[in-house]
Amino acid sequence: MPKKEIFFYALGALGALYILGYSVHMLLGGLVSPRTEKLAIAAVVGAGVVAVALMAWDVAKRRRPSGSGTEKARPRGEDGS
Repeated sequence: MPKKEIFFYALGALGALYILGYSVHMLLGGLVSPRTEKLAIAAVVGAGVVAVALMAWDVAKRRRPSGSGTEKARPRGEDGS
């Protein structure tokens, strides 16, 4: 994956996590104690980090070549198998 592409994916992920944490702050700010609010923000952003990491892992897995490239293609039989 090119470095420029990684940079833009990382920038998008950080922006999304920031907005996620800020939305929790806007939802809970003033309704609960500051300590509870910080714990909720940490939990939600932590779950967001896991989700972004799983998506990045899936993209990397899908872009990886499936084989070493040394296998020869076998012709298909008459039955389509």
